[in-house]
Amino acid sequence: MTAVPGRLSVLLVCGSFHLGGSERNVVQIATGLDPARFRVSVMGLIGQGPLRGDLEAHGIPVEVVGWSFDPRQLWSDLDRLRRRIEGMAPDILHLFNYPTIYIGLVAGVLANVPVRVVAVQAYDTWKGWKERIVDRLIRKAVTLYLADGEGACRFAIHHQGLDPAQIRVLYDGPDLEGLVPASSAAAARERLGLRPDRPAVGVVARLQDAHKGQSVFLRGVARIPAALRAQFVLVGGGADEPRLRRLAIDLGVAERVAFAGPQPRLVDVLHALDLLVIPSLRFESVPKILLEGMAVGCPVVASRAGDISEFLEDGVTGLLVEPGDADGLATAICRLLTHPDEAKALADRAQARLLSRGITLRQSLAVLSELYESLVAFHRERPGVPLKARMRWAMRSYRLAQLTDERVRWLLGMRPRGERG
Repeated sequence: MTAVPGRLSVLLVCGSFHLGGSERNVVQIATGLDPARFRVSVMGLIGQGPLRGDLEAHGIPVEVVGWSFDPRQLWSDLDRLRRRIEGMAPDILHLFNYPTIYIGLVAGVLANVPVRVVAVQAYDTWKGWKERIVDRLIRKAVTLYLADGEGACRFAIHHQGLDPAQIRVLYDGPDLEGLVPASSAAAARERLGLRPDRPAVGVVARLQDAHKGQSVFLRGVARIPAALRAQFVLVGGGADEPRLRRLAIDLGVAERVAFAGPQPRLVDVLHALDLLVIPSLRFESVPKILLEGMAVGCPVVASRAGDISEFLEDGVTGLLVEPGDADGLATAICRLLTHPDEAKALADRAQARLLSRGITLRQSLAVLSELYESLVAFHRERPGVPLKARMRWAMRSYRLAQLTDERVRWLLGMRPRGERG
């Protein structure tokens, strides 16, 4: 990344280029920042995913590290990453997803990047003891944490021991200019495997059931009378697809549910749906698809997970149910399918409330641009020797924890089933 007079160099680092909320956020930042003020590059630990093509089509330089994810190769992987970052010499390193945040932050410190920003985009309740240790070790290396929801911000402060001055909320606002469909609703439905003449209800999320709750949605569908003649769709790909397909068969709803796979233009999907369902179970902050659904005026039924209720008020701007409540989800879906006027009124109020708060991509990028510039102005010094030593210690701890966890799992796997605790 060659330094350009008058422009700051920004390196965004993510795990992959799949169609996830964080990855789409990376694309929107990379392509939306003012090129007169910023020179942006994107780095992925692995090169898989369709969003890489979107970046390259916009002329954004893309680097792929080829991370092994093998703790035995951590030091060689880390040194390669450090050298790549050092050669690009960015003013700002902005990190997304785990474990990208850990290894990218350490590599950034060792590569003398002056400003290091970490995205907080979930309630990280999944973290175990090894992540909690590393979180405490690395927090001094973070210039600023950016959370995409108030609850996620509070959670990070409490569980990672952050100084509240070290974190602030910046919502991933929807791109209003980009939320115009490229095709008709009928054409979009055809691509999704849906009929044009029946109400369409869908979940748009990576097929990661423990997080996104697609199995709850399928169980809810099984409770919805076939007489409603509604059709249902799961949009997204992921490792849980085979299991979810089997569940749909077991529940007797396979003929009513389409598995549409990943879709590159989610705006077309949203315009094709009569109802967006977000049945998340945990980890959620503010789903990007929620804000986009609200922006296009699509009625929403969602669970009270994470920061969803910060934007969706039950009975006013949408319907909320408890996480994991398939009966409640089915009841809410039936209510809006049988009362389309209420569904439209909820969607209209949700759209108006979102716009009245000024939460848009343009506004988010304006705030982020000012943050980048102010952080660089106040943090010009290279990381010192003590911080670099602390980061190496953080990686030693992380590597040891990974190897220990791997060994324990292997030992448990070798023991007879009856001897497991």
